[in-house]
Amino acid sequence: MKQSLGMGGSTTTKNLLNGVGELRWCVREESKHEVDNGWIFLSDQDTEEYLADINNWVICDFGTIVEIEPAVLEIFDFPVGTELLFAIEEGHKCFVNMEEEKLVLAIPLDEKKEEQVKVAESMDQASKPRRNWLKWWKK
Repeated sequence: MKQSLGMGGSTTTKNLLNGVGELRWCVREESKHEVDNGWIFLSDQDTEEYLADINNWVICDFGTIVEIEPAVLEIFDFPVGTELLFAIEEGHKCFVNMEEEKLVLAIPLDEKKEEQVKVAESMDQASKPRRNWLKWWKK
């Protein structure tokens, strides 16, 4: 990482940090230390067995996670208790609240568009994308 963003440290796995896997899960818990921002990031390659080994976990500056996936900047202020699935689908970087099975944020991949698209005000609007993500998530 070039320079700290001053947004605290996050917990992640070596799989994500070393590029073995891509970002899949974003979870925010209570901070355990004053420099801990509470965010935990997991990759699509992290298994229960892998996660059970403390040697597979690291703490890094939030800016390092931003370098891996810049879209996480948009969720930084989400509250403690947030559990999101990250997916790229239908031209958007998307964050899905899996507890509510609701798309909460979609960011267009087209870099010319600066506007974020907030969707899924109702389950009817989210039904098609939700089915796609659930099918994708179970792979």
